[in-house]
Amino acid sequence: MILVMNDSAPGHPGIPPRWTSSDKSGIGTAINAQSRVWFTASHGIINEVYYPSIDRANTRDFGFVVTDGASFFSEERKLLIMKWRCSDRAFQRTV
Repeated sequence: MILVMNDSAPGHPGIPPRWTSSDKSGIGTAINAQSRVWFTASHGIINEVYYPSIDRANTRDFGFVVTDGASFFSEERKLLIMKWRCSDRAFQRTV
């Protein structure tokens, strides 16, 4: 058996790398001190997820789509109106 090595990822070359928006509205992590997951938020979505350390972004633009499966579709990044407020315990996001 002969194995042929291919140094290219499936679907290469793909799109050029780019950063997400720098207009952040929030950052966060779990309350649990053992958590190794961090995230940033902007435009109504999670922009980046960092894991296993805060310097390793592994997810970009984790958006939310709401639908009834037939007649309603909402892409939250485009249609969401949100506010951040500070409570006695922590910052909370309301939609």
